[in-house]
Amino acid sequence: MKFRGIMMFLVIVLLIGIIGCTSITSTTTTSLTETSSTTITTTTTMPSTTETTISLTYSLSELQADFDQFIGYVRYNPQIFTDKEALENIITSQRELLYDGMSQLEFYRVLAIVNAAIRCGHSNIQVPDNIYLEVFGSNTYPVDVRLIDSKLVVIEVKGDTDLEIGDEITSIDGVSISNLTIEMMQYLTADGEGLSLKNRVLSENYFSYYNLFLGTSGPLEINYIEYSSETSKSEHMLRNTPGNSTYEDFVAYEAYYDTDYAIMTLRTFSPYGIYSITGFYNFFDTFFTEIESRGINKIILDLRGNGGGDPRVASRLFSYLEATPQPYFAESSPEFYTGLKSEIPLSEPHYDGDLYVLINAYCFSTCGHFVALLKYHNIGTLIGEETNGGFLCTDSSVGYRLKNSKINLRSSKVAWAVAVEGLPLGRGTSPDIEVVMSLEDYRLGIDRALQTALDQIAN
Repeated sequence: MKFRGIMMFLVIVLLIGIIGCTSITSTTTTSLTETSSTTITTTTTMPSTTETTISLTYSLSELQADFDQFIGYVRYNPQIFTDKEALENIITSQRELLYDGMSQLEFYRVLAIVNAAIRCGHSNIQVPDNIYLEVFGSNTYPVDVRLIDSKLVVIEVKGDTDLEIGDEITSIDGVSISNLTIEMMQYLTADGEGLSLKNRVLSENYFSYYNLFLGTSGPLEINYIEYSSETSKSEHMLRNTPGNSTYEDFVAYEAYYDTDYAIMTLRTFSPYGIYSITGFYNFFDTFFTEIESRGINKIILDLRGNGGGDPRVASRLFSYLEATPQPYFAESSPEFYTGLKSEIPLSEPHYDGDLYVLINAYCFSTCGHFVALLKYHNIGTLIGEETNGGFLCTDSSVGYRLKNSKINLRSSKVAWAVAVEGLPLGRGTSPDIEVVMSLEDYRLGIDRALQTALDQIAN
């Protein structure tokens, strides 16, 4: 597995509430931050192996005490997207699953289903370090797969296997892919129903999450349909292919200028490390000054994978794009960011040309707010898939550690909404042009969303 820096690695897993911050305290934060941004400053390596947590077991009384402690924190959550009756039923049924001698992984699975039922993407449970290393460790399976039209399809062969690109895996360990997908959905957290995020997360990490939620880290019994002959076959798939865990330097923002268009890529709104708030502001100013000097009136704004960050950064970008001064936050939001409930003055050089915005399910938190503002004010054409973050989210989260199992978790406390009306609660922002990757796109390495934007520009 290859990661574009520590942050892109965390985007994949933190936003779904599977892994929380590795350094958890009980200090309350009042700001709105990207789910993974707090981890960036505390984590520079893979989880350590100093704790042998994977082999730990607990007495029933210890498990019940930790479970009740966890539920106490759940009560602090605003539960804006929660089906409260369903949550209470899940709490009752999950507590009944506890038994003397339960392992930490089994207990984690019990808690994960409760946490997912809160339907809050900023509330999450950290996978204990050794469990993480066991599930997401250096070795991987010999194929990479994606969910395409609800079918699990091989898109890349990386090791020793009889499977080929295009083959459809129909079952794992005797259970159909359709049933496995439904079952694994109940462990994944997202704002509201969050189906776009859950589908993407499973699609890109299917075997790993199967191991985490339902199976083991050992061989898989695979049944599949061969693409070339449509013949049903089976394979005892070993997890023996070395993974690529190389870290590349993470680049928060980039600009590309062509003759007729320019591309601004924003992978986060979060200032950290060498990327200060002033640095973001200067980047925006330089970009819009450059396109003005070049006479460019078509921009592709690539927000895919942007998990959010600082609203001051997002509001500054918004000021270059809004037609008239508009408020960023709704009046119901906390009084934390000075001036963001007032009309945001236009920035110069102001941009009034064509805008194409690439979005996907990883657009969350502040990025979700920003995209909702674009949608509401009819700014640009949104291309891709529904975001997970919408016009409202809950954050200002607080970290806790369970007393006996030492499992870390975070829970949101405050609701933040941008100044819009009429957008659906508990859903992300839908694209104007939906884009779905095909097997052929994967096979040829085509970035279908970007190509769609370029086609719009050409037309």
